[in-house]
Order: sequence, then structure tokens, then C-alpha cells
Amino acid sequence: MQRAAALYQAGRLDEARAAALEILAADAGDFNALHLLAAIAVRARRPEEAIDYASRALALVPDHPEALCNRGIALRALGRVEDAIGDYDRVLATNPRHVPALSLRGVALAAINRHGDAIDSFSRAIALDPRYAPAYLNRAFSNLATGRFDEGWRDFEWRWTGSDTQMPLRRFAQPQWRGEDPPGALLMK
Repeated sequence: MQRAAALYQAGRLDEARAAALEILAADAGDFNALHLLAAIAVRARRPEEAIDYASRALALVPDHPEALCNRGIALRALGRVEDAIGDYDRVLATNPRHVPALSLRGVALAAINRHGDAIDSFSRAIALDPRYAPAYLNRAFSNLATGRFDEGWRDFEWRWTGSDTQMPLRRFAQPQWRGEDPPGALLMK
């Protein structure tokens, strides 16, 4: 199992999947192999497969938070947003301080235009872990979608610091514009 997990961590998903399938062939009830296969399927964008493996893992360990989160991600990818929220809520019922579940719940809520609830979920995640970049970036999207531009643009700066959709930082000779009037600008009234 250590080899399969190391391959997964290294981003070698096909090899990690093959190693986990070998383990599963020897023991069809190996929770760790099922859980890893679900995580691999999520990263490989195979949501049906992720749901199958995560559900099988959850049959063995019903309230495992990462397995519930992985299944939630896959459910949301298939448009089953309410089911995904249900999985995140199960995690939060046993651990209301689970930052990834709070953030993922916010993403699901935003997907069904419940941006106020989404912002609340993201803000709770940030209050628990002020360095959790995905919550800031996703809160930015919800704030921007609802016209809260000052908050949205401020949070959008987290795109440079390890978010799920991290953008490469570009370097320019000119200073970065931060919304101030340029020197010598004429103010239009």
C-alpha cells in the first residue's frame, strides 16, 4: 500500500491505480486500496469510478471524512449537487472543523447559486485555517458573482498562492496596479 500511495503522491496515477488494483485483487475488502482508487479516479476525472470506489470504501468505514469528500467531488462533477452536499454535511456532523469539507460544501452550494450560504461555508473554513487558499479563491468567485466586488477582488489575489486553480505568477518590470489612480491621472466627473 505504501508503494501505491507514494506513486499517487508523485502524480503517477496509472501506476498507483495498477498497484492499488493488485492489492484489491488479493483482498476485495481493503479499505485503503478502495479509498486510494477513489482518490485516483477523482484526480483522473472519472467520477463514476470515484463514486463506486468511495461507496465501497464507505461501506467498510461509513463516516470516513476523506472518502466522503472524494465521493462528494465526484457527485458534484456529475451534477448531483444535493447528494454531494449531503456527503459534506455528514463529514461536518462529526467534525464541524473539517476545513476541506467546509470549502467543498461551499463550492457545491455556489454551483446551485446559493452564494450566500457558500460564502458562509468558505468564511468558516478560512476562520479555521487562514492559509487555506482554495476557500479564499472560491469565496472570491461567489462574492464576484453576487456583486461584492471589493471582497471578491481582494480574495481573488489568493489565486497566486496554492489554490486549486493556481495561476503562474508573472513578473513584470512595472509595479502591479492595485486600484489606485495612476500618477497624473485626470479624474472624470
